[in-house]
Amino acid sequence: MSINISARLKSYLKVYRDVFRFFALDTWLFTFLSTLSFSQIYPYFFYYHGVYYLLAALVLLVLSLYIGYDILTYFKKDILLHRDNMGQKKLKLVISMVLIFIGGYLLSIFCRPSEVIDTKGLMIHDEIVQSKYTIKYFLEGKDPYQLSYNNTPLNLTDYYRYIEINKKLLVPNPALVTYAYLPGQFLVAVPFYQLFTAVFHWYDHRIFYVFVLLGLLFVVYRLTRNPRYRQLLLITFFFFPGFFDKIYFGFNDLQPLLLLLASLHFLKEKRIIWSVVFLGVAAASKQSVLFFIPFYLLYLFKNDYYFSSERRKKTILSLLILVTLAAAVVLPFYFWSPKDFINDVLDYQTGKSAQSYPIHGRGFSALIFSVLRLVPTVNDYYPFIIWQVIFALPVFVYCLIRQYRDNSLKNVITNYLLTLLVFWYFSRYIFINHYTYMALFLPVAYLIEAGGQEGKTANKSVG
Repeated sequence: MSINISARLKSYLKVYRDVFRFFALDTWLFTFLSTLSFSQIYPYFFYYHGVYYLLAALVLLVLSLYIGYDILTYFKKDILLHRDNMGQKKLKLVISMVLIFIGGYLLSIFCRPSEVIDTKGLMIHDEIVQSKYTIKYFLEGKDPYQLSYNNTPLNLTDYYRYIEINKKLLVPNPALVTYAYLPGQFLVAVPFYQLFTAVFHWYDHRIFYVFVLLGLLFVVYRLTRNPRYRQLLLITFFFFPGFFDKIYFGFNDLQPLLLLLASLHFLKEKRIIWSVVFLGVAAASKQSVLFFIPFYLLYLFKNDYYFSSERRKKTILSLLILVTLAAAVVLPFYFWSPKDFINDVLDYQTGKSAQSYPIHGRGFSALIFSVLRLVPTVNDYYPFIIWQVIFALPVFVYCLIRQYRDNSLKNVITNYLLTLLVFWYFSRYIFINHYTYMALFLPVAYLIEAGGQEGKTANKSVG
């Protein structure tokens, strides 16, 4: 009796195994993740049925072709496959889907301009509106860290005037009087602002992010030369749940994300000058990048290639370029008005400013305010630095030791993520977009060095 039950169980399991194997792993991932991503962004087109149905038709077409290649392979129908590699065909379809989503993002910009407040409940991030005026102030010779943003569209609706805490508490939005990012965040976009205002007499900061997305597509494509891993990397990176959803809302971590990945790409290709240039701009763009630099430096010092006798001088020169470039971007704004600069980029984050960001988010801060009630209001100062020293500092030291013992690009990325995760978790605020930013590095970490350069499996589909 038991033998019959065991035999039947094995036969049932074999059926499920065969059903799963009917399609390759990349097809399952691509179908599920891209469909999920589209379902998350469709509300942005809900009121524009023509746009929605057009995008839905294109998505369905690409998915049908992608699945069709696996069906042809399963039934040994090689008529369409003998000339060109099937993996390359599927790779092109993945890139096409990414471009469709980017195209949808571009259409959403014209459907929902950033300065039109009546957006039918689908508001965009306040940084999108703020950045345009930050650039405008700078080009007028004014210090963005000294000025208020009360005379911008941010002050035209309660959605931007206030921040909602726990769906019941409204507090003033400090973005109306504070620019919390390092100057590289808006300086990189200045040429785009000048071009679009000169040619079209119009500028939306999301236009800049369209070009950043195209840059990300190019860099992620080049991070690995193995077609199998390149295909998986593009799928798991661009269709990570919430990625395009955050982009359509206004994902302002796109710029440092692109710059860090470009730096990693050139580091892997042993083009150190270009690597430090991108890293320098990244370090001058957002404070979170600073946690990446120690692991980057340790990777260089422990790498025999970069500190061999014939390359040591070039590596040291490159590090000087890194410091000089970051300082050249940041220091002029610091000396312009030291008090305002420190208030915006440091005190704002820690709660020491009169206009600090409120205690909020999905981390330890929620426990401090909502559960333990250690602060009377969300605007009060609380020394989160104590908890960051207790928890994040040991993790940082551990990660440095880990990097020293196993010096790889994978560990550069994962050590950075682990340190940043603990630091952010015990900070004054942390949101889903912070978790998304860190999660996007994971497929890069595990595939950037996988499979060698080309691999003997280049002509096979991911199975």
